[in-house]
Amino acid sequence: MLKKKFKAILRIAGILTLMITVMLVFSFVGCDNGNDDTHKNPESFNDITAAQLVANIKIGWNLGNTLDATDNGEGWIDKNSTVTFMETCWGNPVTTKANITAIKNAGFNAIRIPVSWDKAVDSNYNIRGDWMKRVTEVVNYAVDNDMYILLNTHHDEHTFKFTNDKIEASLAAFKKIWEQIADNFKNHNEKLIFEGLNEPRTKNTPNEWSGGTPEEHNNLNSYYRTFVETVRASGGNNDKRILMITTYAASASDTAVNALTLPTDTVSGKLIVSIHAYTPYNFALNEESPVNTWSKTNSSDTKAIQDVIQPAYDKFVSKGIPVIMGEFGAGNKDNAAARGAWAEYYVGYAKSKGIACFYWDDGGWFKLLNRSNDTFYFPEVLAGLMDGANSTFIDDNPVPVPNPITGNLGNYHFGIAADSVSTNYTQAVWELTGTNLTTVKQSGAQLVLALNAAPTAVMQLVWQGPANAIWWEQAEILGNAGNVLDASKAAWNDGTKTLTINLAAALADYSTFTAQPSLNIIIAYYGGGSINDLGIVSADISN
Repeated sequence: MLKKKFKAILRIAGILTLMITVMLVFSFVGCDNGNDDTHKNPESFNDITAAQLVANIKIGWNLGNTLDATDNGEGWIDKNSTVTFMETCWGNPVTTKANITAIKNAGFNAIRIPVSWDKAVDSNYNIRGDWMKRVTEVVNYAVDNDMYILLNTHHDEHTFKFTNDKIEASLAAFKKIWEQIADNFKNHNEKLIFEGLNEPRTKNTPNEWSGGTPEEHNNLNSYYRTFVETVRASGGNNDKRILMITTYAASASDTAVNALTLPTDTVSGKLIVSIHAYTPYNFALNEESPVNTWSKTNSSDTKAIQDVIQPAYDKFVSKGIPVIMGEFGAGNKDNAAARGAWAEYYVGYAKSKGIACFYWDDGGWFKLLNRSNDTFYFPEVLAGLMDGANSTFIDDNPVPVPNPITGNLGNYHFGIAADSVSTNYTQAVWELTGTNLTTVKQSGAQLVLALNAAPTAVMQLVWQGPANAIWWEQAEILGNAGNVLDASKAAWNDGTKTLTINLAAALADYSTFTAQPSLNIIIAYYGGGSINDLGIVSADISN
């Protein structure tokens, strides 16, 4: 009897233990949102500007084709798939902390962690707890290595649309997903940067990779307003976290760069702009091209790199807004030495323009780290990346950059040549907005340029009204010797070194000018290599 009673007690105790265990397990699963105890409270936050942070980034690496694996709605990743399958279905192994440590030890002090979320959400866009937990785990591998971290939404174009008929539902999904990401990571310190979108675009359209359309630009800008508002409202350290926004398709083209509008933020100096560029195309990205050589002595090779950096430099970096090259790379064509030379120049040149670079490593054609043994496939490429990151870049054929100036017009950027692609360095372009746009249309409006010396060559005043397709209306202001051609249009004061231009008198077809909803003012000077030779110190619109 005693043995039977004892066995009965053991059975009851076992059942109770099992029940308690099951309850604990279900309790854990039900409440797990991916957070870990390490970050249950806000960490100490170094409240620096985005420009200061980017200046601290030496060089970054992309954990490509891993957490960003996606089917983009094609159905081959079931939403009930295991986390391991969703991480490895593009052929790369499960990421380990040793992988990230190897990257840090190789000299990278920053990492970009692309993540696709659409594959792990329910019909209401609630993110699976086990997926959020895995993403958090990988992020913390980088945290433990004291790295700067870019965390984004990647390859979710199946959910995030950019046409008017899709925008309302898409923005709601975007907001819901970022509410969860922001909440999960809100306590991390300033080294975690949120990147709203990867290469935002409308897939399989004529303008997918050529800069997009005005409709898509407008809707993309609305995503970023939602992004900033959502993150700032999420608590923890997110009220001051640095955020990154990307041009249409992450394009470095003038069209995409100039269409991007920085969203209004509750704190200043906390936004980074991101672009991607795999260039020269036939060397770096075109798998069918036989081009496998690159040389810094070949001007066409170097110009391809300079040209993709210049638009972002002109619009953002030159005005104190930092830019990151979020992806760049050159596919393997059995040309490690050439890619090493290319990498050194690319990273060094971008660094000279204040742009930090993140190499794209997909484990395939762009592979760099062997994630199975934490060695590097191509030491020559790795060495080139590090040499570029550590270089003090000296360009044998330097590209002009706009001189910084003062005045209410702000800094200028260079113009675009007749081919709509090349840079016209003889032109200073100001895109008029707000008060300046209103003032310039008023009777008596003047453009006042303060110079560092008297002009000595031909100068023209040009206006553009893109909205009405009026692209070029010019007026001759100065002659061959820098002399004022018509005193009713302009006046030079040699004492103050100022040139004052009466816009109503100088501009052709002034009534058409004042009717434009958007305007650019351009000064073209032909006294040397670039408009910089005019020596503009300040530029103001006054009335």
